[in-house]
Amino acid sequence: MTRSIARAALLACVLALTAVVAPSAQASVLPTVSCSGSTQTTVSATGVTTTGTATCNGVATLKQTTTMTVAGLTSSVSQLIPALPNQSVPISATVSAAGVSAACSSLVQVGTGASIATSCSN
Repeated sequence: MTRSIARAALLACVLALTAVVAPSAQASVLPTVSCSGSTQTTVSATGVTTTGTATCNGVATLKQTTTMTVAGLTSSVSQLIPALPNQSVPISATVSAAGVSAACSSLVQVGTGASIATSCSN
């Protein structure tokens, strides 16, 4: 009787693990989304402006980060940008700040961490 209970418990565990592992194995078969693009970063007396475009071959979330140096201190501002398949996504960010000595902008695909574009100005 104890062996029957143990076998039933073992079978239940195997079935539960199969149900958990199967969806994650299917998820790895999905195509990888890739993105490409370019940005330009400019520094003016009133702040930092980043412009550009990006295109992805699938649905993706992009993260644009502007990092600037003011009076020797570095700070960053980020925004998330949704991207639809094969649609050009405009990149436009303005950060108001006086006395910026240098700035860089990076555009990254959130899902993969892949760098899409980087630009700097001083």
